[in-house]
Amino acid sequence: MSYKEKIIAAVKTNIMEYNMFESGNTVVVGVSGGADSVVLLHCLNEIKEDYNLNLVVAHVNHKIRKGTAERDAE
Repeated sequence: MSYKEKIIAAVKTNIMEYNMFESGNTVVVGVSGGADSVVLLHCLNEIKEDYNLNLVVAHVNHKIRKGTAERDAE
């Protein structure tokens, strides 16, 4: 199993364990542009058809990464 497949499997496990959503839901993904939120978005995009999800992406500026965060927002 590739590293990508392991991450996707872990995401699916957590979704099921914590009953995060049901098939057909709309999920709003807060993305700051940092590695963790971008990976989350990629994972959810990979599995959206498995769960019949409608993904909505919302940019979140934590104002932590000076300069970079502003460029991400643009």
